[in-house]
Amino acid sequence: MAAASSESEGTVRAQGNVEPAIQATGETRTVSLAGGCLHSLALRSDGTVWSWGDNDWGELGDGTTTSHAAPVPVKSLKGVRGIAARDCNSMALLGDGTVWTWGVTIPSASDAYPYPGPNPIQVKNDSGLAFDSVIAISAGREHYLALKSDGTVWAWGRNDSGQLGDGTVSDFYYYHYTPSQVKGLDSVVAVAAGGLFSLALKSDGTVWEWGSSYDDDENLAPRPTPVQVKGLDNVIGLAAGLRHSLALTSDGSVWAWGGNDQGQLGDGTTTFRSVPAQLPGLANVVSLATGNDHNLALEGDGTVWAWGDNRSGQLGDGGTSQRLNPIQVQGLDSVTALTAGDNHSLALKRDGTVWAWGDNQGGQLGGGSAADRFIPVEVQGLDRQSPETLLDRFAGPILDFDATRVLFYYGKLLWLYDRATHAQIKVAAAESIRPLTRAELSADGVVYTDGRKTSYWKDGAVRRSWEGTYLFDANGNFAVLDNSVVDLTTGASRSLPNADFYRDMHIRFDLSPDGTVAYTLNTHPSEIHVSLPDGTMKTIGLTSPGDYTYFGVLMDGADLLYSAVTQDNAGQAKRSLRLRGADGRVTTIAAYPFDNFDYAEDPRQSYRIENGWIAYRTYDENAGRWRLDVRTPEGITKQVYAAPKGASWKDKPIAIKQLAPDGTIVYAYQNTTYVFASQEGKIVAAFNESGELDYREHIVTGQEGREYRLLAWYLHDGSLLYGVRL
Repeated sequence: MAAASSESEGTVRAQGNVEPAIQATGETRTVSLAGGCLHSLALRSDGTVWSWGDNDWGELGDGTTTSHAAPVPVKSLKGVRGIAARDCNSMALLGDGTVWTWGVTIPSASDAYPYPGPNPIQVKNDSGLAFDSVIAISAGREHYLALKSDGTVWAWGRNDSGQLGDGTVSDFYYYHYTPSQVKGLDSVVAVAAGGLFSLALKSDGTVWEWGSSYDDDENLAPRPTPVQVKGLDNVIGLAAGLRHSLALTSDGSVWAWGGNDQGQLGDGTTTFRSVPAQLPGLANVVSLATGNDHNLALEGDGTVWAWGDNRSGQLGDGGTSQRLNPIQVQGLDSVTALTAGDNHSLALKRDGTVWAWGDNQGGQLGGGSAADRFIPVEVQGLDRQSPETLLDRFAGPILDFDATRVLFYYGKLLWLYDRATHAQIKVAAAESIRPLTRAELSADGVVYTDGRKTSYWKDGAVRRSWEGTYLFDANGNFAVLDNSVVDLTTGASRSLPNADFYRDMHIRFDLSPDGTVAYTLNTHPSEIHVSLPDGTMKTIGLTSPGDYTYFGVLMDGADLLYSAVTQDNAGQAKRSLRLRGADGRVTTIAAYPFDNFDYAEDPRQSYRIENGWIAYRTYDENAGRWRLDVRTPEGITKQVYAAPKGASWKDKPIAIKQLAPDGTIVYAYQNTTYVFASQEGKIVAAFNESGELDYREHIVTGQEGREYRLLAWYLHDGSLLYGVRL
C-alpha cells in the first residue's frame, strides 16, 4: 500500500466562547484515501476521517462493529492530516504529530485471541507517553511504520520476519506494542509497509528494505536490518504490496521487484525478480498505489493504469482477467489521488468525487451492494457526506432556525441571530426562579414561555403576553397555548374543545401554519378532531372495521396521517398507518405489531408527511427487521434503510428526525444520523457525534455563490450550523 503523506490541516477552529455566535466559512473536500481488506477510508480537508465497508473488527472506528455501506465519521478524531489502512486495521496521523489506530486489537497475553477495537487509540512510547513528531505513516499486514520529523523511522507490531528493522526476529505470537527505532536509517523522507517487509526512501533518492526477502527460488528469508536496494536512484515515491515493491523515479518511470505470480511486476511475465526492473509502457507517472497483488499508477494527464491480479475486477478494465502489463482503467479521468485496498481500488477526482472498483464483499465500494465492480463507480454520498461549510458556531444550544434567523440560548439569555447582518439581539433573560422552558421562532418574531407565562416578541419588544399559559407549539404566526390556539399578531384565540395537552402533548395534536389544529382526546380516543381557522370543528370517527383507537395525527394540507390500533377476532392488536385524503378516502400505508409504549412515543419518530411525501417506519415480520420507507406524492414506495435482521419488533432502532417538502429525510440509526435525498435515492450527509441533528428545507447562498441546505447540529457544549452543498 502507498504510504500516507501528511496533508495540510483544514480544520475550522472555534475562536472560544467570548461571543455567543462565531461566523465561519470554507469548503470541505476529500483530500486523500486509504483502503484495507474490506473497508475504505477518506480524509476530509476539515481534518475528519470517514469510513465505510466491513466493520467486524471495528476497522471503521465509529465505536461499533456494525458494517456501513455508506460513509460514517470515525469517532472523536479531529485535525487529521494523514491516513493509512491494511487488512482490518486503520491508522490516522494528526496535525500534532500523534498517531492513532483502530481495528483488530492484539491482546497482551500470547494465548488470547485478537478482539475488535472500534475506537481510535493513541500510540504510546515505552514510557507510556504520546508517540509524536510523526510526519508520515504506513500500515503493513500486521506491522506499522512511522516517519518522524528528524528523518528517523519507527516501527511496531509483529516482527516474525524482521519487518520492524530493530535487528531482531520475534516469534509470530509476540507483538511489539510500542514503536522502536529502525536501525541504521536517517534522512528518510518516505516509508511504505508491505506484507512482511518494509521500505524507506532517503533524501538522496536511494531505497532501503528490511523484513522478508525472497531469493531467486522465492524462499522467505528474514532480514532484520535495512539494506539498500540495488539498481535504484533518483527515487521520489514508494509503494509496497503483499510480496512485491514499486518505486517511482524523478523521470516519471516505474520500477518493480519481488513476487510476480499474478503479474504484479507488470513486465509481461510471471517471473520473480530480486532486482528492480523498469515497467514498459508507463511514462509521466506521478503517483503509485499497491494492493495485495495489483497495482495502480496515476499519470500526469489524470488517467489511471493498472496491472496484476484481477480476480475481483480490481484493475477496472471491465473484466477479471490477470494483466501482465499496465492497462488503462476504464472511464476515469481528471484523477488527482488514488489508493488500493487489499483487492479493491479507489480514486479521487478533481471535482472531489471518489470512485471505487474491485472486491466489494464488505461494502467497501460504498454503493450499497455486495457485488464486485469491474469498472469504477462513484462512492455514493461521500463527496457531500460531510457538511460542506460550517456557517456559524454558537456557544449555547440552537432552539430554532430558518433561512435567515437563528434562535439560541446562551448565558441564561435568549438570543436572536440575523445571519444576513450578523446582528445579535437579546430577546429575553431567564429569571433565577423561573427559567425559560420553551422558545420558538414565529413567522416574524419569537414566542417563548417560562411555564407560567407565554410572551410574543417582535422587533426588539414584547408585543403580547398570556399569563398562566404554557407554549406547546408554534407554526407560522399561530401558537398552541394550553387548550387554545392563538394568533400571535392579533391576539385572537379560539378554544380547542376538551383538549388537554399537558399529558402526551406530542402525540395528541398537530398545528399547521394557517392555524388549523388536528388532535385526539384521552376521553374519546376513537375520534380525530380538526379545528379550522374560522372556528369550524370537524370530527372523524372510526372508519374501518376492527378499529379501536386513533392517535398521532399529522396534517399535510387537507390530508391526515395517523395511527390506528385494530383488534382482530382473537383480540390481537395491530398498529396501522392510515392516510385520509381530502376526499375522505382512507389508505393503509403500513401495518405492524402494536406495543402499548407506542402511545407514549412522539409519532414524528415513526412517520411524517410533507407536501405529499410520507416517510414511515415499518416492520418486516418475515425478515425480522425494521425498515424505513418513503412514499412519493405519486404513491410509489421506496426503501430508504433496512436495519439488520433478527431484531425484535419491540426494538425500534430507526427514528425519523425530519421530512422536507422535497422528500429529503433525516433519520437516525444507532449512533449515526443520516440525511437521505429521496429524489436522488442516496445519502447526502451523515453525522456521528454526541448530540442531536435538526434539518430545515431552507436553502441559503454562501459567500462563493453556492447554494446550501441548512443543518443544525446540537452539541453538549454548543451548537453548529452547517450548510450542505446541493
